[in-house]
Order: sequence, then structure tokens, then C-alpha cells
Amino acid sequence: VSTIALLVNAGMVLREAWDIVANSGESEMHAQMQKVTEDRNNGISESDALSAMSRRCATPEISKFVSMVIQGLDKGSADLAYTLREQSDELWELKQQKLLQEGEKASGKLLIPIMVMFVGILIMIMMPIGMIVCFCLNLWKHLKKITKVVTRKIWWREVECQNLLKILW
Repeated sequence: VSTIALLVNAGMVLREAWDIVANSGESEMHAQMQKVTEDRNNGISESDALSAMSRRCATPEISKFVSMVIQGLDKGSADLAYTLREQSDELWELKQQKLLQEGEKASGKLLIPIMVMFVGILIMIMMPIGMIVCFCLNLWKHLKKITKVVTRKIWWREVECQNLLKILW
């Protein structure tokens, strides 16, 4: 729509602008526009070819654009270029709104992977800390055992020393 509006505003006839835009791309919209051009070249009236395109596409934006073009062709609207430019601006705004909505949906969909990554990072940080704590607890347990053994040995030595002293006295 914006390219057609630009060409018509530059002074080009609508049919020529339509043909240029129809042959300038490979998208589905360009294919539909090429079908209108073929229908027009095969003797179908331009209004009928455009109406058929509107029925094939069945979107409100294309229906509005086609009805505006048909009205401009049938009634010879002098401000068709202005109307096309307005619709081009309107479609641009609509496209921006749709992109913003899709961006909001994408950010919502990204919430779960972000949480998974956050949990993974927490695990990576907490795992070494947990290992250090386990090591310290295990060391403490072994130190307690060693302390008990050493204490027993010292106690036995004291007892032996006392027994030896008793024997000697």
C-alpha cells in the first residue's frame, strides 16, 4: 500500500503503479496483485478482479484497501493519492501495534527459560558452597573421632604412669 501510495502521489496512474508493485516482489500479496493484473489483461473488469482479490485474501486491511481503490476507480476520486497515503499510515501504525503485542508475548514466553537459567546459576553457585560445608562437617566429625582417640591414649598413658608410679613407690 505504501509503495502504491508513493507512486500515485508522485503522479503515476494507479494501474501503472499497481503493475509495478505487483511485479516487484515474491510475497503472497504480490502474487495476489499479479493475479489481479492477469485478470484485468484477460478481459475481466478491474472492479471485479479487485473484488475477487478481496474475497481471496479475506483480511480487513486488504478489503478496505480494495474497496478504496474500487471507489477511486469508479468515481474518479481526486484525492485517491491522499486517501492511499492515509491508509498507508494507518497500516503502518497497525503493523507497529502488532509488533509491540508480539514483543510482549515473546517476553512472557521467555520468562520460563530465564527462570530455568536462574535456577541453574543458583545451583552452580550453591554446589561449591554445599561441598565446602559438607567437607567441613566431615572434617569436624573426623576431628571429634581423632580427639576421642587421642584423649583415650592420653588417659591410658596417665593411668599407666600412675600404675607405674604406684609400683615404684
